[in-house]
Amino acid sequence: MKLTRRTLLGSASAGIAATAGCLGILSGTSEFAADQAAVDEQVASDTNYVKQEPKEQTIEKTFSAAGQEKTVKVTNWVTQYYKTLDLPIASSQKAGVFALISSPKVEVAGQSFNPIKDWDERKLAKQIQSQYEGFSVGQQVDEFAVQILGSAKTVTKFEGTATLSGNEVDVYLLLTGAVGHESDFVVPMGIYPQEIDEQANVTKLMRNLVHPAAE
Repeated sequence: MKLTRRTLLGSASAGIAATAGCLGILSGTSEFAADQAAVDEQVASDTNYVKQEPKEQTIEKTFSAAGQEKTVKVTNWVTQYYKTLDLPIASSQKAGVFALISSPKVEVAGQSFNPIKDWDERKLAKQIQSQYEGFSVGQQVDEFAVQILGSAKTVTKFEGTATLSGNEVDVYLLLTGAVGHESDFVVPMGIYPQEIDEQANVTKLMRNLVHPAAE
């Protein structure tokens, strides 16, 4: 599976910027940046997930009001991990994916206006589906509770399909709704082939997140 060229959660950032223009932010703070999130290094090593270079994703939008202009800048971070797995279709495939998305809360007068906080797992799944080439999310098949960054969260499990080496493979997607932590929201998710049971490893990664993570 490969990320498309679209900005991951770009629509969430656009929603933040659009909302900002309606909230009087023109006279206040114009930049909102998330801190990076990561998996504890020892846990990632123990589960054989290899960290990729984190990606900073920024969107800017300029608003005009009362003869003034203000540019709102929102910065998200995406950190991905890959695990090499041997499948019948091909050996040594980067078929296990674990990703962390951190997005700023965008707080004004004590309220957060980042729309990601209200997205349920189905909407998040559809958003993630749009970012991976050849990836399609199907029905929910299970859910269970996990402690993530000090909060009890429900992990939702979806079935789906993904294209690997030109072949369609049945996969599972595990993800939670946005986890509020300090000044950000963090969304963890894992994708892996159904024929290889990675649920325990993905759950372990979710339980051992670090935020803010060192850049």
